[in-house]
Amino acid sequence: MAPDALPGDFHHTIEQIAEVVGIAEEFVLPLIVVILVFMIVLLTFLLTRKVYKSRRPDMSMSDEDRKRLLEEAENCMKYKRTPERPIQEPPKAEDLTGAFPSEEIAESESEAEERKSGTELFSEESAPLEAGETADSPVVIPSENLAAVQETAFRETDTSVPSSGVGLVDPSKPGIAVVFNFLPKESHKDWPDSNFFRQIKEAIDRIDFPVGIIGTPYEFEMDFSSLSGILTISTAGGNEMLSQVGLNARMRGNNRIVLSGTPREVPQEEIIAFVFPYFSNKNQPHRIAKPFLVNAAPQSLWKDIPVEDYDGYKNEDNAAQGVAVPRLALEVVAASVRGRSHAHVGKPRDDCFYMEFDEATGWNYVAVADGAGSAKFSRKGSEIACHAVIQSLRASLCVENTKKIFEKTITLSRWKAEFLKHNGMADPSWENEFVTETQLGAIFHKAVYDAHKAIEAESLARANSQGDAVLKDYHTTLLCAAFRFVEDLNSYLIASYWVGDGGAALFADNGQATPPWSKVLVLGEPDGGEFAGQTRFLTMPSEIFPDAIRKRLRFSFCDHINAMILVTDGITDAFFPSESAVEDGNRWSEFYEQKLKEGCEEEKNGCPVLDDAAASPQQKADALRAWLGFWSKGNHDDRTMLIVKPRSR
Repeated sequence: MAPDALPGDFHHTIEQIAEVVGIAEEFVLPLIVVILVFMIVLLTFLLTRKVYKSRRPDMSMSDEDRKRLLEEAENCMKYKRTPERPIQEPPKAEDLTGAFPSEEIAESESEAEERKSGTELFSEESAPLEAGETADSPVVIPSENLAAVQETAFRETDTSVPSSGVGLVDPSKPGIAVVFNFLPKESHKDWPDSNFFRQIKEAIDRIDFPVGIIGTPYEFEMDFSSLSGILTISTAGGNEMLSQVGLNARMRGNNRIVLSGTPREVPQEEIIAFVFPYFSNKNQPHRIAKPFLVNAAPQSLWKDIPVEDYDGYKNEDNAAQGVAVPRLALEVVAASVRGRSHAHVGKPRDDCFYMEFDEATGWNYVAVADGAGSAKFSRKGSEIACHAVIQSLRASLCVENTKKIFEKTITLSRWKAEFLKHNGMADPSWENEFVTETQLGAIFHKAVYDAHKAIEAESLARANSQGDAVLKDYHTTLLCAAFRFVEDLNSYLIASYWVGDGGAALFADNGQATPPWSKVLVLGEPDGGEFAGQTRFLTMPSEIFPDAIRKRLRFSFCDHINAMILVTDGITDAFFPSESAVEDGNRWSEFYEQKLKEGCEEEKNGCPVLDDAAASPQQKADALRAWLGFWSKGNHDDRTMLIVKPRSR
C-alpha cells in the first residue's frame, strides 16, 4: 500500500514520531554526551583525591634520603640538648662581646624561643670543657682573653698572630683577616634576630668580587653596614701573600672593608678568607673563603707572529716619518702600525702613507691608503695608490701649469669669497665654475684615474707572470691632498680626494671672513657599505668615472692650517663610533685636541710630544707610532695617521 493510501490519523502519527526523533537527534544526544563527559571527569577527580589523601608524606622518598633526614634531625636535637656540665647564671649586665658559638650552627624557626634565652650558651663565666666532651658543646671565650686564645690557637699550628689580625689567614695563600667585635646586648636589644653569626654569614655570602685584570687598577668595597647594630670591625688586613699579588685591604669607616691595588699575577686558588673571632673546641678560627678571580690582560693574549711569506710584496710592520715642509711653517708627521688582528695570524700590514714636496712649484702632497683585509695583495694596492696619485698630481701641477692656474687671480679671489660666504660648505652649484676654469678638477680626475690604472697594470702583470691575481686582489681605499700657499690671496688652497672608509679633516682658521670663523671641515663622506666592514675602493671600475670622482673632491681655503688629518679606519673605528660621528667636526676636534694629545680611555698617556718645540718632526712621528699601539676593545686593524700641522714654537 502506498503511503498516500494510509488512514489520515495513522499518517499524522507517523509525522509526529519523525518530528520527535529529529528533535532528539538535534538536542538530546549532545546533552547525553556532555553528561557522560562530566561524569568521567568527576569520577577521575574523586579517585585522584582518594589516592592523594592515602599517600604517605615520604612515599616518593628513597630509603637513602629518608635515612639522611632522620640523621639530620637527630643531630639537630643532639646540638640542642642541654650540656651535661652545669651552666652558671649569666651576669645581670650581659655582654655579648666575648660570645663565640661553635663552628657548626643549625637553626630553624621552631628554635626561636630558645634563641631568646640562648645567652646561657654565650656566658663569659661558663666552666671550661671537661675531658671527653664532644665538639657539639660550644666553647665560650671571654672577650678580654680573645687575644690570648688567638695566640694559643695559632701557636699550636705554628702560626703567629700579630695584633693586626693578619695571622688569622693561612700565610701560604692570599687572604684577609677580619675581626668582628660584638656590641653589648643593650645596643641591639631590638634586633629582630639574635642569631648574629648567621647574619654575618649571610652578609658575607652576598659579597661577589668583580673579576680583576692583571695590570689594571682594582677597587672593591665590602659593605657590612647592615650589621652596624650588632658589631663593628676592628681589624681588616691582608697578609703578605695578598700584597705579593698586588692587593691590599684597609678599613673605610667602621663597617666597610676596601680591597684595592693592581693585580700582578693570576691566583690559582680562592684568594679571600674571612675569619670570625670565635673558635671551635679545637681552638681553630672559623673561616669562610670567597673566590676572587684575576684574568690576564686582553692585550697580553694577542700574539705577534712575524710574516713568513710576503708573496712578492713586502711591507714593513711599522713605519714613521716626520718632515718639515719646505718654505712653510708647517710639518708633516705620519706613522703606520700593523694591527693586532694581522700580527696575531702573521699577516703583513696593508696600510700605507706617502708624502712629497715640490719646492719648484710650492705644491705639497700627502696620501694615506688602506688595503682591504680580504684582498690578498691589497698592501701592494695601497702602496701603488699613494705613490701613483701623487706622481700624477706632481706631473700635472708642473711649473708651467701651476703658473697658469695662479694667473687667474680674479677667478681665485671670487672662488675664495664664495667659499668663505658659504662657511666652507662645498656645493657644486657654485663651485664647478671655478673647478673647471682652473683645471683643478680635470687634474685630480686624471690623477685618480692614473692611480686606478697603475694598480690594474700591476694585477695584469702578476696574472701574466704567475697567474694568481685579479684587480680585486688589490682593493684599496685612498685619501690624498695637495696644498699650497697662494701669496696673492694670503691664503692656503687645499685640494683633497677621499674614497672608502677612514677619514680626513681640516682644522681651518679664516680671520679674513666676515665674520671671521674657525672650524673643522670634514673633507668628504665616509663610504660605509650596506653591511658592517664594507666600503668602496679606488680599484672598483665605477669609481673612475668623472662624476664619481668629482663628488669626492673638496677644495678649501684658509688663512692658517691648524691641522689637517688623514687616517685609516683603524683610527676612525676606535674613536668615531658611527659614520655620522666621522662627519661631525666637533668629534674631530675632541679627538685631536684631547684624546690624541692628552690621553683617553683607549690610550691613557696621550701624545703630547706633538706640541713639543724641542722635538724634531721625526721624533714626533716615532712618538705617534708608539701611540698608535693603543688598546681599543674590538678594534685591532692596521692604523695609519698623517698630520699636517704648524711647527711647534
